[in-house]
Order: sequence, then C-alpha cells, then structure tokens
Amino acid sequence: MKKFILTLTAAAFALFGSLAYAQTHGTSEDMAAPSKKATKEEKESAKATRRATSKEMSKKDEGRADDKPEAAGPKVKVSKDEKAKAKAKRKETGTQATKEGSGRLDDEGGQKK
Repeated sequence: MKKFILTLTAAAFALFGSLAYAQTHGTSEDMAAPSKKATKEEKESAKATRRATSKEMSKKDEGRADDKPEAAGPKVKVSKDEKAKAKAKRKETGTQATKEGSGRLDDEGGQKK
C-alpha cells in the first residue's frame, strides 16, 4: 500500500508540478512592455476625431448598402368571413395531406402509405 501511495504521489507531482512553471518566462524570453493608460485628453481627442469622421461619412452617404428595402405595399383589409374561409381551406388541405401521408417517414426510412 505504501508503494502505491508513493507512486501515486510521484505521478501527481510529475503531472501538476510542471503546470506550476508553465506560464513563467525565462530570462531569454521577451515580454511585451506594459502599455500606459490613455489620459483623459487623449480619449477626448480620439472621440472628437471619430465623430468628425462619422459626420463626413454621413454627408457622403458612405457605408450604406445600395439595396433599399421595398415597401410592403398597401394594406388590404380582409373581412372575418374571408379569414375564416382561408383558415378552413388551409385546415382542409392539411387534413388531406395527413390522410395521404405526404412527407411523413416511418422508422425504417421509407414513406408511409
């Protein structure tokens, strides 16, 4: 039992011990220099530049798609009777398709008849 625990401990050190040193940088490796934070003035000037650029682009109408959506057309009022007839027709078509078994597949992969 002692040999098993000793072996298990050695394996754990071998596996997890290398992970502890995986992210360290050696003396020969270069690291990026930490960047300094932008000052409030720099942020404001960048914002002003972006706004000016956006205004120029909007004046020139840049950045827009050439395709303009078409209007849906005028609305047509439909009476309740017409709606009921259309619903009954759809229901009848669906019932007929169900009776014929169109589009339905059984478990073996063939069509039902």
